[in-house]
Amino acid sequence: VIGALGLKNREHVRSQAELELKRTVDLLGHENETLIAGIRQVLSTLSHSHDIMEVPDATRLLKKVQSEHPSYANIYVVNSAGSILASALPIFKRNLSDRKYFRGAMTKKKFSVGEFVLGATNGRPRLHFAYPILSSRGDAVGTVVAAIELEMFGKLISIAKLPEGSIIALTDHAGKRLYRYPETEKFIGLDDLPRMMGRMRGPADEGTFTEKGVDGTRRFYAYRTFTLPGEDRPFLYMRAGVPTSRLNTAARKEFITGMGL
Repeated sequence: VIGALGLKNREHVRSQAELELKRTVDLLGHENETLIAGIRQVLSTLSHSHDIMEVPDATRLLKKVQSEHPSYANIYVVNSAGSILASALPIFKRNLSDRKYFRGAMTKKKFSVGEFVLGATNGRPRLHFAYPILSSRGDAVGTVVAAIELEMFGKLISIAKLPEGSIIALTDHAGKRLYRYPETEKFIGLDDLPRMMGRMRGPADEGTFTEKGVDGTRRFYAYRTFTLPGEDRPFLYMRAGVPTSRLNTAARKEFITGMGL
């Protein structure tokens, strides 16, 4: 009888812990969506400014907006050829026509997201978002781009309260690690484990699985994917994992407490 009760108790505790982890990922996912929606709104507003393609006026406007959004590493305007016309902060002059976010905004004429890159000025990891600038005829004549340092996403993770040994990770569309807590510096920019990406790539935009991490620890994971409207491939993958050993330990402790042992 005690054995049966113990098994039932372990299953209950694990179920509750797994449910709590899924709730945490849902909360982080909601905060992330709110953050991205805010970026999109700022870029959309800028793209409709009548003087956004006029260098002196655009520069002043971008500086003003960037001062109001200090979490943005930079904001700049790019013409149809991929050349930077104006920026809020100094930037190395170069052509951006090969960038994923630029190509997406120009060809699809809608909000676009880039991939993992290191900032040219400070070497910090960034993710870029772009919004097309359309002419009166509806032609894409340029883009407004926001460079977001990934520390901004990391701040969202601070709201999560997970057991010791837990991890939270963000990965881009190509499987590059954008952020990992803990040991961010150690893993950022590296390829995520193929088996992890395989678990998250599929028709479902959320789910759970158990897998061994890059540190050799077996964890229970909950994940969410983020896909822009009209796209069929996620631009971002988020997962949180709790060591299975912690779940088992919690179950044993509750069983012992419940039995008065």
